[in-house]
Amino acid sequence: MPISVSSSSQPLATTTTSMASGPDSSVKPLTLEDKDILKLLEAISSSEEKPFDYESLFTNVVSDVFVRSLRTWDPNIAEFDLPRVEKPTAQVKPPIDLLKHLACQMRGTKREDENRSNAHEKTMWVLENLHYSWCAKAVIALAAFGLEFGIFWDLYEQKTSAATKDSLGYSLAVLNNVNEFESTKKPKDIVGYNDVVKNVHKTVRCIVDLGRLTNMHDSKNLPTLVEVMHVYRAYVYWTVLAIVVLASQLDVLSGAPYNLTDISTKISSVRLQLENYMKRIQKEIEKWQEYINRENGAFVFPTEIVQVLKCLLFPLDKKVDHQVYGERKDLSMNDPPQVSIEVFKTDYVLVFISGLYSIDDEINLLNKIFEDLKQSQPRIVPGYREDKTVIEFKKDRFKILWAPIVHEYSDKVNRRFHEMRRKMKWHVVDYTIIPQLCKDLIKNGLKYDNMNPIVPLFGPRGKLLNDNALHILFTWGIQAFPWRQGDHLAHVAKSNWIWNALKKSNPSISTWINEDAYIIVSGRSDSDWSDDQWVMKFPGELEKIRNDHIIKRFDIIIKDCRHSENDKDERETITKFWTHVESTFDGLRRMNKKEVDEETLRQVKLFLGVRQDRTGWVVLSKGASVKGICHGELFYQALTEFRKWRQNIEKDPGFDVSLLRHYDYLKSQHKPCSHITLKTHLSDIYQPITCPEPKCKRPMKFKLADLECCHGQHEVDRSDNSINAADHEGGSGVIGIMM
Repeated sequence: MPISVSSSSQPLATTTTSMASGPDSSVKPLTLEDKDILKLLEAISSSEEKPFDYESLFTNVVSDVFVRSLRTWDPNIAEFDLPRVEKPTAQVKPPIDLLKHLACQMRGTKREDENRSNAHEKTMWVLENLHYSWCAKAVIALAAFGLEFGIFWDLYEQKTSAATKDSLGYSLAVLNNVNEFESTKKPKDIVGYNDVVKNVHKTVRCIVDLGRLTNMHDSKNLPTLVEVMHVYRAYVYWTVLAIVVLASQLDVLSGAPYNLTDISTKISSVRLQLENYMKRIQKEIEKWQEYINRENGAFVFPTEIVQVLKCLLFPLDKKVDHQVYGERKDLSMNDPPQVSIEVFKTDYVLVFISGLYSIDDEINLLNKIFEDLKQSQPRIVPGYREDKTVIEFKKDRFKILWAPIVHEYSDKVNRRFHEMRRKMKWHVVDYTIIPQLCKDLIKNGLKYDNMNPIVPLFGPRGKLLNDNALHILFTWGIQAFPWRQGDHLAHVAKSNWIWNALKKSNPSISTWINEDAYIIVSGRSDSDWSDDQWVMKFPGELEKIRNDHIIKRFDIIIKDCRHSENDKDERETITKFWTHVESTFDGLRRMNKKEVDEETLRQVKLFLGVRQDRTGWVVLSKGASVKGICHGELFYQALTEFRKWRQNIEKDPGFDVSLLRHYDYLKSQHKPCSHITLKTHLSDIYQPITCPEPKCKRPMKFKLADLECCHGQHEVDRSDNSINAADHEGGSGVIGIMM
């Protein structure tokens, strides 16, 4: 791109008055720090910056002038010392009038300037009057000096190589006071001066590179670039100051004395600082590019699961094996050997991402999921892809991988890692090989906050199917398999038959569901039953459990409410609730058997069954997921015996698991029959109704207005299971079902 300022641009107007009213000439710049210089530069406005292709001017023209000029004096300058410059581009049109005017002003700076105050004054004038970017200011100042410096060395070459003294070059050299030097006369002066010139040239090159990087990259990804830009103007100031001093003492090339020690030291320091910044920035760019490549491989353009895991968890160093600790069937087994991550090649992977502390709940849960994946039925679950095509999910193709994110390394941390690892049956990544870049990617790409564990799910082709399946796993467990985003919604819908009605009697339930709390709803249907002891003591027992240190340590939230028909204000709502439950049951029975969700039907029957328990009923859920529909007094007994099962909470995947296991034990000792009362027409019962108890499922005994099932304790009279006979006897009315 050609320079936007043409060669015919007007020179900067300079008068004695304007210079006198300019910067303070008493400033001693070399005694100041960068922060002091930055304060002085605050008065220079950047609001009128003109566009200028300073990079083309520097790269294609200015650098060529300095390289050729310096090699005129010393042809042996090492190749690495100055850049190789290609042939200057013809499109570049330097602002010649501006450059000549600047060169004249800089050369006119007072040479006898012990404190460099005059050079400071001229430097501030240059910076104030060049209405371009700060990069452009440095390049234009160097170009103006290069005009004089290059002409001198070109004439020097012509004078020393002229065959006769009649050549034009020889005459121009004499006119410009260009003298020949004997190689032994004043070599140190010329070498010293040229060394400062080289340092200035390299410094401007760093400034140009920084300007290019600023335009190419988002500085938020390059912290060092942000850091250097805070002092960037000060570096430009020091560079222009050095150029002004060099221009004022250019006659050293003609044999005049000079003193550049102070400015040489300063510009060398600035160059080294800028070069160090450039090295750091280059490393950050390489890291950022690696981050982008990893991000693309893991989230934007994933191709297969192994590649995703490499991008997320492993260093690029090919010498580091991409291995993980293998699975083990039993926690008592010795440490399994490490295996290649190729074991995940065709699998779905639940990646458990966490720290090393407060993860016992998650470990217990995932151990249970691990066992369910190995044993639970059915082994194959049908589902749908995004394009609605059918897909089969095989449980043996799902694996779990722990990726611990650790930011401190010590013997204590290492012991903790292995302590946690030995509690797990699934694959584990060694925390010491996970690069910081991967931790940043996990933080940004998966929203991991280094506090709360997450379990993203990836498919065999590397696609992120759920950015955090942990909530689904805790709430629904194996029921919500394969745990993709939205797979739990079908189960939420299945539970809506009960929540839609219960929410009307207690609006707080909606909040509790959103909090994913454990919800306990209790009630009693028989208003004539006089023994209310457990009902009255129920809240107190729950409060004792809430205050237990294990419950508090595991942050278990337990909410409860009473569902009573004795409250006159709620009676109408309660009646509607049970009507809704009965209608749901009736609707499910009328559906085509293939369309009926067996779990929902079982829950409805179980709920209607415990309703008739004179002692009452209890519903236990985790969020919206109904975990248990229980007999009231037995459930209360399980609460009173909390001390017998409280220790199981530390190893079970949930509070509900420990509680219901003990409840089931108590129920197995009693085996109570349950009754269902339906307000319906007897002829509406088209087929036998089975017992909802999972371990029973016998046909229920029908006696006039009653159907019963006592789970094999009494023989069922199948002859009484005649719908027509019952209908003939009873017509329409109330049907009681015993279980």
